[in-house]
Amino acid sequence: MSTPTQNVAVAARCVPAAVHAHGACRLHPPAASSRAPAFGRSATLRPRRAVARRVQAAQGDNEQPWTLMGRVVRPETAFSATDMRTRMIQSTLCQRLGMTPGELDAAMSELLALLPSLDRAVATMRPDMLAGLIADRSALPGKMVTLRVMLPTANIEKIVAQRPMLLLEPQWGALPERHASLLELFPEANVDAMVERSPLLLEEDVDDIVNELTRLGQATDYANGLRLLEHQPDMVTLVMNNRRLSMW
Repeated sequence: MSTPTQNVAVAARCVPAAVHAHGACRLHPPAASSRAPAFGRSATLRPRRAVARRVQAAQGDNEQPWTLMGRVVRPETAFSATDMRTRMIQSTLCQRLGMTPGELDAAMSELLALLPSLDRAVATMRPDMLAGLIADRSALPGKMVTLRVMLPTANIEKIVAQRPMLLLEPQWGALPERHASLLELFPEANVDAMVERSPLLLEEDVDDIVNELTRLGQATDYANGLRLLEHQPDMVTLVMNNRRLSMW
């Protein structure tokens, strides 16, 4: 049976030591523990690290990065938001095109070899547009040649990077008519340079664009609108943005 003195000693060991500073009583922090905290940053990182370890284990002892839709994915970043989005797009494309992930990667490599200017655009491109380009990749070289003949002095790679949908229907089928209309409306202008600066000119009806510029007060009349568009082809973007914002 313990004595009163022993009980007091046990109680003293259970109460944290205190020191007085500036008239306030402060407790000494508990001794450092070798165990990881139950909550906080270290705890939140554990699941992600565990997942990364499982990914590496699934791949065997090889910790080399792998390729996903043309992107290099490293084990430590395999579950970041960007790569999760890439995986979702990959799944959608595989379903649309009836391809396995390996076949899709090969098709993507082929597409980027044909159209290297799309390298950066691929990450933000709509899946339906990307699927269309992949499905039509065998026809892309011929289409690029057609564009170079149509616009001999323009930077075709730059145009395609800005508006890749020009290579797909219905835009592709309308290109000859749109181009002929530009040559007729701007007989003395450098149409190639205009299109390079604003590829939307090959997608939109120029008459509608000029009339809209007049309505917005950017041009005094139709002839003035044509001159404005000739010197500032990117005014097409202003009209398109206004259409998206307009309620009428």
